[in-house]
Amino acid sequence: MRATTSPVHEGPLTGPSTGRIIMLVGPTGAGKTTTIAKLAARAALIEGKRVSVITLDNYRVGGIDQIRTFAELIGVPLRIAANPAALTDLIDDNDELTLIDTAGRSPRDLASVAELADALGQLPPIEVHLVVPAASSAASIDDLAKRYQLLQPSRLLVTKLDEQDETPELALAPLRLGLPITWVTTGQAVPEDIEEPTSARLLELAAAGLHGKTKNRNRAA
Repeated sequence: MRATTSPVHEGPLTGPSTGRIIMLVGPTGAGKTTTIAKLAARAALIEGKRVSVITLDNYRVGGIDQIRTFAELIGVPLRIAANPAALTDLIDDNDELTLIDTAGRSPRDLASVAELADALGQLPPIEVHLVVPAASSAASIDDLAKRYQLLQPSRLLVTKLDEQDETPELALAPLRLGLPITWVTTGQAVPEDIEEPTSARLLELAAAGLHGKTKNRNRAA
């Protein structure tokens, strides 16, 4: 494993979401669509917010069908964007929360990242979360952050903690990249398996994993 050369930033490990429009970006298989469903279910069914979901995932086979099923079960509208430029006409100012799912293409597809970045410049402020699986190494996370930097992500979102015994990058990556964590996911159940951890909880997960001795947790759902 190569040593990371990213500078260490001073800042919080965690940070609350403040966006009305939230976009999840990241590599194929990171868990973006399931996480969108968890966030939509929590906001719509638990918090009673007016929520909409937009998907750009018309590249992956079955991607639209998967998120359509979630949207129908939750009872929120799904809007399909044929391309990033179409987002302009699909964001409804009356929605209290808009969640945007993006295609899980290779982060090496820099042309797609650049196309999405161009579209973001024409839209209202969007809170971008870089989604990374818990099994990712420091080098992999740093590489993803570099490849998605055109989208100006402001948060990390770590998924699949249930598949790892220890995840030290939970405590290291936010400081190294200057990207606090708002949510982590801990399984496949919608909407249960998502947490909005405190910094103390994040350090606990980093050291002992999801099944460590201490079980105090601040769940997001």
